[in-house]
Amino acid sequence: MKQNEFERIIIKSLYSNPGVCSKVLPELNETWFSDIDCKFIAKHIIDFNTNFSRMPNVLESRRMITEETELKTFEDCISIEDAEVNTDYILKEIEEFVRKKLMYNTSEKIVNFVKNGYTNIQGSFADELSDAESFSFDTEIGFDFFDDPQRLYEDANTKEKIFKTGIKTLDDMLMGGFHENSMSLFMSSTNVGKTLFMCSLTTNLILNGNKVLYISFEDSENKIATRIAQNMFNVSQQQYKLMSREEFAKAFTLFKKKCGGNSLVIKGYPEASVNAMQIKSLLKDLEEKKKFRPDIIFIDYIGCMVPNGRMNQNWNTNTILQKVAQEVRAIGQEWEIPVISAAQTNRGGYNSAEVGLDDIADSYAVSTKADAIIAVTQTPEFKEQGMYSVQLLKTRFGNNKGQVATLGVDIEKQRVYELNQSTVQQSQVSVFDKSATISSNTLSGSSETDLTNLDIEI
Repeated sequence: MKQNEFERIIIKSLYSNPGVCSKVLPELNETWFSDIDCKFIAKHIIDFNTNFSRMPNVLESRRMITEETELKTFEDCISIEDAEVNTDYILKEIEEFVRKKLMYNTSEKIVNFVKNGYTNIQGSFADELSDAESFSFDTEIGFDFFDDPQRLYEDANTKEKIFKTGIKTLDDMLMGGFHENSMSLFMSSTNVGKTLFMCSLTTNLILNGNKVLYISFEDSENKIATRIAQNMFNVSQQQYKLMSREEFAKAFTLFKKKCGGNSLVIKGYPEASVNAMQIKSLLKDLEEKKKFRPDIIFIDYIGCMVPNGRMNQNWNTNTILQKVAQEVRAIGQEWEIPVISAAQTNRGGYNSAEVGLDDIADSYAVSTKADAIIAVTQTPEFKEQGMYSVQLLKTRFGNNKGQVATLGVDIEKQRVYELNQSTVQQSQVSVFDKSATISSNTLSGSSETDLTNLDIEI
């Protein structure tokens, strides 16, 4: 169907389909239409609705329309058979038409902007494109509490998807682990180990069969991959560098089989160059091009991101980071997955045994958007002993706020672990020892593989 023909169907729907009219009229905009006559008819309808808070009837519209060509087009619209607009899917068709039209209008603006040679860009068109892409008519009318008991019951008895962190202490704090549709933050001061912590959890998650997208702004993709490989292979940085090609190939094959492959994507960006909308675009590209849909996202870290769209010069750091946190959390809700990130503490949190939400650097507002916040601290004494103190500062998943625990940390192997598991972790055979067997992982069983029996070319 040609565009002009469908524009007439939209107008006909407003007059002949009350259900469609109730959804379309509040959103109606003349920019949806390319046909000049349809555009003016839409404007008459909008003006009438503005003045009288309702849709004009056919007779009223005929009186309003005075131009002969507009009136002829109007009569053409009204003469369309009612059956054409009383279908179950007409609203969806209109919605898709409007979405494409809005994207086309914005694209046309960008082309004209470039053609006219403008160089002083006051903002971007990102907001307009985002709004166009997400355009929809609100077809929900709310949750009628007493009219829909089945929905209430099913919600109470449907298990929420929770991803175990691989560290029981954290799982207990978070009421089982990382929850879908949520954003959790690890908060620590500089050089305490935010990236180490998140890389360690990433290793646990992929070894437990989950797909992880790790986005890094401070370390390169290779550095993040190396941290995860050290943990996975159970080797220090020096041992990792000394592995022969054969040793590396055998270890890599073993863990690829364990994880099932296609379970981890690492994407690096420069700081202050990426917003949440670009991450959503990355997610779509991964799903379409690599058939990769992550179960969980790590963003290292949101303080390095910028808000969607144009930046208002009057925004302060607090406002900027609040918007970033809000937009990042929305990704988790839209994709129904957990988003994990970190927050920096201010000077008051440096080398402290305890920190609070007031110690978040730059933007306290970030804490208002997070569903869970865990503080990770390390005093000089704890650093010497290889330990972290973790405290649950905020949670929407239980009433155990304030809970404090101690975890072990192996800097050399980029691993965070339960202190009562330290002997198990220390006795785990390193892949660096090619004459030994290696446990697949203490997280998921005790199956062992003889490294000398694996052959692979790389």
